[in-house]
Amino acid sequence: MLFDFSCANGACADYNPVLLQGVRGYPGIRARINPRAFQYASGLIADLLNQEIKRARIPPITQNIPQVQGCVQIYNLYVSRYRCPQRTVLYPAPPNRLVMQVQNVDIGITGNLGGQVVILLPIPLSGIIQLNVHQATITVELVLERSATGAPYARLVSCNVQTGYTDAYIENGGIIGDIINSQFRQRISSQVREMIPGQICGQLPSIINEKLNSKLAQLPQAIAVTQMLSLFSGALPLGGPSPTEQYCQTQCRARGLATQLTATP
Repeated sequence: MLFDFSCANGACADYNPVLLQGVRGYPGIRARINPRAFQYASGLIADLLNQEIKRARIPPITQNIPQVQGCVQIYNLYVSRYRCPQRTVLYPAPPNRLVMQVQNVDIGITGNLGGQVVILLPIPLSGIIQLNVHQATITVELVLERSATGAPYARLVSCNVQTGYTDAYIENGGIIGDIINSQFRQRISSQVREMIPGQICGQLPSIINEKLNSKLAQLPQAIAVTQMLSLFSGALPLGGPSPTEQYCQTQCRARGLATQLTATP
């Protein structure tokens, strides 16, 4: 903030003319975030992820299988197993980006299996599908921009998901489920592993808009000076409490006595 109380040629100005060169809506106060603040934010994000992942709403999945002229549907999906990530970190990247990385997390997903395959005759699919993802690492890069209203806005620019091991199998699927588990379990697990990055990264933009940008849009873009003074008055020794009458009398007596002792030869 720039303040300048000066007079030139008989005309006084109560602000610095440099302020006229700025753009309305741009910041008038800048704050610097140190590494400790990013460490604190990483802890908050880790706690938030632990809560949100457990109650995540997973959309149904439909996959065509042309080899057997069939279609597989997986619905009522929910997170049934979850191990917290080994490390969650948030750090800045030039020029105006934030990188969030979730390292070594395990997730188990359970859902109902439906659809049918054609092997001589149409055969319905049923049962419960179990999907386990181990040692997954998710790296997300966001860029901070300014929205049309002037509020900060986070936009997803890159998303990378790496999984160490993926396993998918069917429970209570009858004879067809047993055949799929024994003959195609490894192949299905590999296909699921290839599908996971697209499913996760495809959901992130809506999550960012709902959980992050909605909060950023509520940040105030103008703060009154009186509010700033009241905010900093508790942290800075501005003014201070007024002395009481008893305090003044005690101090005056002490000073008067000291003056008399000094004046006595």
